[in-house]
Amino acid sequence: AALQSPVPTSVEVEGSDRYPNEVETAAYFCCIEALQNVAKHAPEASSVTISLNRNGDLRFEVRDDGPGFVLDTTAGDGLVNMRDRMAAVGGELEVGLLVYNAAHSVVGRFLDVPLPTKLRMIDVNCRGPLVLAHHLGARMAARGRGGIVLVSSLSGFQGQAMVGTYAATKAFDLVLAESLWDELGDHGVVVLAFCPG
Repeated sequence: AALQSPVPTSVEVEGSDRYPNEVETAAYFCCIEALQNVAKHAPEASSVTISLNRNGDLRFEVRDDGPGFVLDTTAGDGLVNMRDRMAAVGGELEVGLLVYNAAHSVVGRFLDVPLPTKLRMIDVNCRGPLVLAHHLGARMAARGRGGIVLVSSLSGFQGQAMVGTYAATKAFDLVLAESLWDELGDHGVVVLAFCPG
């Protein structure tokens, strides 16, 4: 599968243990699903690394250097399929670090920017991190470890003409991250807001 990926893929293997056929098959198909997600949602990625640890419990990780995806434009059940495939063989899908770096911004006078454009900013900049932090944060808290980074902006510290909706959405991200830092910290989950600008 790595040889057929449209994104250059390397495979790192540690250990030599073998596992029941159904376990190795589940891991194989999860890696294929992850490679397909990279090709579909991160076509700008220049590399993918698949790491397999075959000492004791089988562990694998698929990581890429792509920009990620915008939640509201993504239809599919890739993570659900991988989670279910792992659960069927007694395993689990673990996302250890969520970095929400997607953003949508349009510069223009508030009344000149169409309402659908403003609502898209809310979907991408507020709904996206909220949904992912809810689902993945719950799993991280249950495990007692994990990290969430929500990318905000210095625009979120004060209202600004021509980018009012964007600034408001980035204020949402900042306040959400600060709140989750307090709520999830006792469960071993570190939450940060990153505010470039």
